Amino acid sequence: AAGTAGAPRAGTETAAGPRAGAGPGAPLDPDALLDALSLALHRYLTDHRALLVSRYELALEATRRPELRAFFDAAGSVFRRPLVAMTAAAGSAEPERHALSLIAWCEGLMFSCAAGSFHAAVPSRSELRTGFAELLRGMLGAGPGPGQPESGGAADGPGGRCRA
Repeated sequence: AAGTAGAPRAGTETAAGPRAGAGPGAPLDPDALLDALSLALHRYLTDHRALLVSRYELALEATRRPELRAFFDAAGSVFRRPLVAMTAAAGSAEPERHALSLIAWCEGLMFSCAAGSFHAAVPSRSELRTGFAELLRGMLGAGPGPGQPESGGAADGPGGRCRA
């Protein structure tokens, strides 16, 4: 699972936090969610590369040692549980599945940028934010993204909004 650096906890409220309302159950501010996710992932890719490589080494070792598997799974749940809550608050009809998709996307980017073919080309925070926006739009049906027309596609729902 991706790290939690810079990621807000579900149900928390700060001036720049993802909650638009005053407490648990309040709708999530999509822009704040995108900012938090892109910041957390960018920090891991830029500030914590050695930790990221160590994490992959631990993941491989955990496939051979059950005691490490339990630790690795518990550490991953620290990010997974809040992400499930955030996707649910953002309107996901299937928050567990959507959280898995977001985590898998983050994992793929982290591996590619730490040890894979993109090790010398870390995406900017803006590029990561755009990627998260595209993923969430597909999951939540949040409408067209930057530079996309309001309507005209076969997948558009009422009022030109994309339906999930």
